[in-house]
Amino acid sequence: MKKIGVTLLVLVMLCSLCMPCLSVSSAEDAVQISISFDGDAKAGSEMKLRIKVGKPSQQLAGVEFALDFNPKMVTPTITKNDKDGTEMAKLVTKMPTGWEQFCSYSEAESRYYFKFVMPVDGNYLTKDGQIVIDVPFKVVSAGVISFKIPNSEVIAIAGDDSFSVLSGKGSNLSVTAAGKGESFSVDLSDNGAAKENGIYYVNINVTNIGDDSGIIALEFALKYNPDYFMPYITEGRQMDSFMVSTPSNSWEQMCTLYESENKYILRFAALHAESADESEKLTLGKSIKISVPFKTVGKEGETSNFVANSATAIGFNNKIEKVTGAGSLKSVSIGERVSFVPQWIYESNEDYVFAPANTKISDFTKPLGSAYVTYNGKKITSGNVKTGYKLVNGSETLTVVIRGDVDCNGMINSLDYGLVKRACFGEYPLRNELFQAAAVFDGKKITALDYAIIKRQYFGAYNLRVS
Repeated sequence: MKKIGVTLLVLVMLCSLCMPCLSVSSAEDAVQISISFDGDAKAGSEMKLRIKVGKPSQQLAGVEFALDFNPKMVTPTITKNDKDGTEMAKLVTKMPTGWEQFCSYSEAESRYYFKFVMPVDGNYLTKDGQIVIDVPFKVVSAGVISFKIPNSEVIAIAGDDSFSVLSGKGSNLSVTAAGKGESFSVDLSDNGAAKENGIYYVNINVTNIGDDSGIIALEFALKYNPDYFMPYITEGRQMDSFMVSTPSNSWEQMCTLYESENKYILRFAALHAESADESEKLTLGKSIKISVPFKTVGKEGETSNFVANSATAIGFNNKIEKVTGAGSLKSVSIGERVSFVPQWIYESNEDYVFAPANTKISDFTKPLGSAYVTYNGKKITSGNVKTGYKLVNGSETLTVVIRGDVDCNGMINSLDYGLVKRACFGEYPLRNELFQAAAVFDGKKITALDYAIIKRQYFGAYNLRVS
């Protein structure tokens, strides 16, 4: 295959910006660009942003994009646009062998322009390749720092004779910078895109940014807009699931939902707070990770904010001194609708819809409008819904799964936990919806815990819930 020269490729990339008649393919993102920051941001200190260019859908011979930032919050430390590119080359940590960079900084726009091209004797950027850029900034003030790589600024050049100009996907990142008096930060992010009718998880990372003695308890408020997102978990003990990880995994939660005020108060403390050892304390370099699910009730294209306000972030350190934290904000755009099944009625995904045992078909379909149930192609209107039934709405179909109903009779009995026990020992392979019915704990594998849960459900000592 013919390789592209630097001069020609640069001209192609420049033309893609200057000539409106040149179309950009958007059927599939040719490349994805991510922004990350691993560390603590604090006013007056330096932070280093990492940008990764990778996962191309086809081999590429060039990539170009822009990075925007707020100069009131951060100032870049590498800004010189020298002719030989020596200064800007300091930003580039990794790129395909032989590639060249044509990066620049625009003070007037508060923007970096990153351009990378493959010379005649270079290697294409493939799915196994990557471009890594580390951009240092000085943090000017405390607060939320936002970085953005707009999708509209991402272009790529196909690594073939067509010189096709392809689209790509950028990203956003918000980082909370603490002031001199703040001891911890509460950073909001997400776990995948928010989609209409789906479940959206707000990921929260709490880090110690300025207390040498270690933090043993903290709390903060998480506010939401009920026009777009509603709490998925409302009962206190179920909020144990919010905690993903803590120091030594030994912290406990005391969270509360204030639905009338559209907020959670999230409280966490070391289990042995009064005598916490070093492993339990939230010290520098450690973090608490929290994930809070919400029902998406807004429509595709709408945007809303989640806010952890600094004024609500307080805690205590190991000296039993009151400390304060830095909050943050996360702006979320709602994407395309995922299913005709509202997930606050029944849990569902692209293939399955989950319902409780002993659910009558009439009750199952009542909240779903015109949807109906079939089995072997025949419409079923009476009796209980069972594992293996199909839920149909127009052209969409989901397979029904009753948690624990492995023998497909709509109930949980001794045969169900007997089959799961055999599956645990590899004596009875379960596939598709039967696997989903048996893997009640995490949906990923069948274990002895699944057997125990289903057996306890049968004897009335447990209540399998799906929503």
